Amino acid sequence: MRHFAQAAGFQLAAVFHDADSGSHEAFYELGVALRRADAHDVVLPSLCHLSTNDVLQDALLDCLEDRFQAQVHVLATRATQDNPSPADKR
Repeated sequence: MRHFAQAAGFQLAAVFHDADSGSHEAFYELGVALRRADAHDVVLPSLCHLSTNDVLQDALLDCLEDRFQAQVHVLATRATQDNPSPADKR
């Protein structure tokens, strides 16, 4: 994520992660940070980092895009998630 951010001209300000499955505390904190910094870009390693549930994933993406006017940048596509390269399996 750091390399992508630097190449895109972004400053990686924070990484948000929920340790407990089903928790959305980090997502809430992300929203607070976006508003506080007037930031409009979010980098995700993959969409599965939002949720593995497609319906919830779509709802969270909609929230980022509509409520926070964020552009979401996803580093891994579903194809690379379903068929990881040997380097991704480390």
